[in-house]
Formats: sequence, C-alpha cells, structure tokens
Amino acid sequence: MKYTIYFSIYGKKLKTTIEASSQKEAEYLLRGKIKIEKIEESSEQKFDDMMGNPLDILNYIMGGNRTK
Repeated sequence: MKYTIYFSIYGKKLKTTIEASSQKEAEYLLRGKIKIEKIEESSEQKFDDMMGNPLDILNYIMGGNRTK
C-alpha cells in the first residue's frame, strides 16, 4: 500500500509517498532515508569557549565580586 507522509524540517513542510505494508513501516522507511552527512561542534560554541563568559570578564575588569 502507498502512504503519503507529511513532515517538516526546520519549519519547511514537506511530503513524500512511500510504499509500505503499514503506517509504522512507512515512518520507519522515511526515517531510514534521512542521511546525516556530518556533525561537528558549532564555531559559535568554540568562540564562546575561547572568550569565556563576557559577564565574568567584565566583572573581573571592574573589580566586582558579583556572581551569576
């Protein structure tokens, strides 16, 4: 039987048709078609890690003893 599956990625609504014996199998087959090419740490996170917490740095410069 053919199933039409409606799904979204990053808010973009998509649909596809898959041949399967049940709705669960159709969902499983769709999930199997999604291929993740690469996962890496965000460059924003690396920058944040290098800079530290800006409030801590400012607090240190100003000689304050406030905590987060």
